[in-house]
Amino acid sequence: MLPYLYSSISESQLRLLTLLPGKFEDALKGSFTARQFLTTGRQIQKYEALSYVWGDRVESEPIAILQDSQWKDKSIGASLSIALRHLRLPNQPRVIWCDSLCINQSDLVERAAQVLRMGDIYREADRVVVWLGPEADDSSVAIETLDHIGSNVHFDPAKYELSPLPGAGKEFEDPTSSLSYTEKEWQEIVLANSSAIVVAGHSSTTWSRFGQAAGCIEVKIALGALSAPFSTRFVGDVSNAVALFRTTLFRHPIALLNFTRSCQCADERDRVYSILGLVVSGYKIQPDYTQTAKDICREFMLGIYREDSRLDILAFCDVTGSPSWVPNLPGLNPANHFWRNFATGYSEAHLNVLHENIVKVTAKKCEKVLKLIGHIPRSCAEDEMRQRVKHILIHELGEDTGTWDSVKKVKLTQALLGGHWHENTTHSHNPPLADAVSVLEGWVLENDSKHDQPHFFLEMLVVWAILNAISGWSVYQTENGLFGICSNMCLPGDHVYAILGCKDPIVLRGSEDSEHLQVVGPTYIHELSCGQAILAGDHAFDGDSTFFDSFDNPELIFERKGGLGTRGDPHLQHIDFPYKIEDDHPLWHRGKGLSMGSQTASWHLEALLQRGIPLQEITIK
Repeated sequence: MLPYLYSSISESQLRLLTLLPGKFEDALKGSFTARQFLTTGRQIQKYEALSYVWGDRVESEPIAILQDSQWKDKSIGASLSIALRHLRLPNQPRVIWCDSLCINQSDLVERAAQVLRMGDIYREADRVVVWLGPEADDSSVAIETLDHIGSNVHFDPAKYELSPLPGAGKEFEDPTSSLSYTEKEWQEIVLANSSAIVVAGHSSTTWSRFGQAAGCIEVKIALGALSAPFSTRFVGDVSNAVALFRTTLFRHPIALLNFTRSCQCADERDRVYSILGLVVSGYKIQPDYTQTAKDICREFMLGIYREDSRLDILAFCDVTGSPSWVPNLPGLNPANHFWRNFATGYSEAHLNVLHENIVKVTAKKCEKVLKLIGHIPRSCAEDEMRQRVKHILIHELGEDTGTWDSVKKVKLTQALLGGHWHENTTHSHNPPLADAVSVLEGWVLENDSKHDQPHFFLEMLVVWAILNAISGWSVYQTENGLFGICSNMCLPGDHVYAILGCKDPIVLRGSEDSEHLQVVGPTYIHELSCGQAILAGDHAFDGDSTFFDSFDNPELIFERKGGLGTRGDPHLQHIDFPYKIEDDHPLWHRGKGLSMGSQTASWHLEALLQRGIPLQEITIK
């Protein structure tokens, strides 16, 4: 059989595959049709858009394509072949669009034009079909379970609120085989309409029910209301599923990049272009596959800065990149960093490109790394995670929990939890931080809590928080005695900076032979997580600032030692910060729905300098 050669199509056309009917074991056959694809004012031929992971392209299988009245051979990946066999109908053809087959991947011009339209392709599809893989590990049971949960629960991904299914605890039995799809690069599902389905083998459910069920399970875990034990892989898969489900609401490129950082992507240029296909037009970059991934990532970073005056994308950079301030997507740490950081508030970034490889930013130097004290691999089992955390605790606090320093154990616990412990809220179900400390003490003492139901659920909460915070990351101590989370590329002597316009504190590294710094990566330090670095200058405040937390709105409470302080931030006196009163505590908080333009002048660079914040201009290479 002759090999199939693609016919060219225009930029306004779409190549669709008509998959001919047959039995599962029959050879795959089909034909291509080029159709005009104009999203306004014209009827588009109905088609289904397939979303799946490409897999290993070395393993290939043939599909026969009818061209000019002759059958010609086209090689496709084994994963696509399996998907098409499952999706093929027995008695009628099925019209499908899938990127690896319907785009001529060898034609860079066509590829760029089609990738630019992928957002519309998935939006305009009659239905998006998310292919998880062939049936395995009781995936059919898992799909049925998720379908049942999702049809009886309402999860609000914006407010993180749940209307739970009464008595559904028995349903949550580690449906990992169906949740693990979130490690694939399936940004297409975000663009799908309400008819999108999720398919595993011959079982399916709607994407809406799938996401609702994942959200329900995560909230149940977070509240300690899950009646069955769960594995570390299960927690990660649930978090990834919910993150992807939440992308239907959060269409900023930084949020999308973080939500999909654990996803697989065959070509990192596709990652950037596909993410940009999900967001509003201001961030658009013209796809150009003649550029390197590095060039595209650089343009991506500068485009976000020009649009938002923000530098949050520095959290996706590291020393392996060249230059280090360009997002290193090909070498990106796949571990999510859903840390609750708001390090520099609503401050506006100041970025000057001095050279092709050098930029200048404004920042405050906060801490210096003293030593690394432990690492938690992303894929480690729960028992290994406990042992590694136990080693960290013993190394820093000692084997005798009765002699643990009361301040140091709290600081270390707060770091290990990564901001995922919702202690100071009005929600009565949130246990105090002291309970988390007691769980960690139990790990050192090797207490068995499985038969103590209340303590068992509390321990599940701690496991969930730690897995979300430090899986794939390292723990370190600063010279000032604080503890933080960072990548394993962090070294003693590195410095932690709060960079204006970046929500995450950033670890930077200097060198003796260069005046320029390098980005090591993002970090979480509890004491820097809510704007403390730029709240005041060198004048000490005769009181305590306490982290006041909620599911979606980190806040600070300010309390004087002799009683309550004044409304707003007492550090700032006459600065008019937004505040609210809750339980008679004066709060400084980040409001919802506030844009940079609506913030007070107190966040501007001049105001920060006037208040004595020791800011400096630094150069990064």
